[in-house]
Amino acid sequence: MIEVYWNSRRRCFSVREKGRVVEHAAALVISSPHFLVNARARDRVRATGRKTVHAFVRGERSSVPVRYPLLPLLVSYNPYENLTFVTQDGAPIFSARQAWLRTRFNPKTGRHSPHIEVL
Repeated sequence: MIEVYWNSRRRCFSVREKGRVVEHAAALVISSPHFLVNARARDRVRATGRKTVHAFVRGERSSVPVRYPLLPLLVSYNPYENLTFVTQDGAPIFSARQAWLRTRFNPKTGRHSPHIEVL
């Protein structure tokens, strides 16, 4: 079981096992993902404006996607706008069959950002 979160300093995903960061990755596939947000830490981020790790995807790492969706469901999280992870239409999402996490380069900002798609 791993936990994956967006590392805003390194601009990639950090992978935790048993509470320790074991890897930094640009792309991952997670089977049976659960999208978790620590509510107390989220409220503290909102109150102070200081970012901390409080939202992550927990699941089993998969080496091969089951099937890449033709029309993937995009998932995002913003502690200032949402209480949970949400789909592109704003619906809360708590779990899925599989999730693809990867970094995307935004030419407008010149930075990498997280990109999460689920099946």
